[in-house]
Amino acid sequence: MNYSDKNIVFYTNCQGGLGVKSFLCSKIKFKSVTYIQTFSTIWEKKDLPINKLNNADIFIYQPINRKYGKYSTYNDIDHNILIHLRKNCIKISFPYIYFSCLFPLYYANTAAEIDGGREYDISQIVNRDVIIKLRENHSPEEIIELYNRNKIDFEFKKRYDTTIKRIKDKENDCDIKITHMFTLENIKKIKLMHTNNHPSNYILKYITNEILKILNLKTYSFSEIKNEVLPGYGEPGLYSIYSYNYYKFEWMKSKDTNELLTLKLLNNILSK
Repeated sequence: MNYSDKNIVFYTNCQGGLGVKSFLCSKIKFKSVTYIQTFSTIWEKKDLPINKLNNADIFIYQPINRKYGKYSTYNDIDHNILIHLRKNCIKISFPYIYFSCLFPLYYANTAAEIDGGREYDISQIVNRDVIIKLRENHSPEEIIELYNRNKIDFEFKKRYDTTIKRIKDKENDCDIKITHMFTLENIKKIKLMHTNNHPSNYILKYITNEILKILNLKTYSFSEIKNEVLPGYGEPGLYSIYSYNYYKFEWMKSKDTNELLTLKLLNNILSK
């Protein structure tokens, strides 16, 4: 099918608007491409581009909670964003990917609140509670020593199970599922995430290919795209030796782990 006369709209965060869009539009020519960034549109209370929505032939989106009213993607509330689409518009949804359980400590991404993520991001630093609990019986110096000796339990299993459940719950409202990509075996063998909310090309390519299947188009390997679309905040990356030891990564070497971020966050918690 030829899509050169079709208008496509992305209503997503950077995972869709920068990531999936880059892959999809590098192979398929559309008449027009529009990216509506979900979290900034909601935070800044922007007007929706009604004309773009009215003329959309394809609408790629990540579900937005009912509480956001006109910005929501749920048809069971009045004045949601979907009412502006034509009846024959092809709507394709995939979940917001937030996978901070790969890191011992990490910044709680504020954009996750738009996805209802506040329940998971209970503080400014994800997993901060582990360190707060240690403070009950240890001095800051002792906690640093425990960290350096790899003696802190960062509850990876508990956080992994919570993360998978959280995304599965959101997949109930999505056309494309992704939790099966995050098996422990896959995490071990393939770099799936750069940061807690920046998927690697491997995940972005999978989502893109699922979209292509829905559109009855040939899927692609995208092997010619060498550079990662979404940033990982520099090399050697942000993964800690704690992550490496727990998940038993085969895609990186232990010498390439980076403790700078984790120690910075640890000291941040201990200084308060």
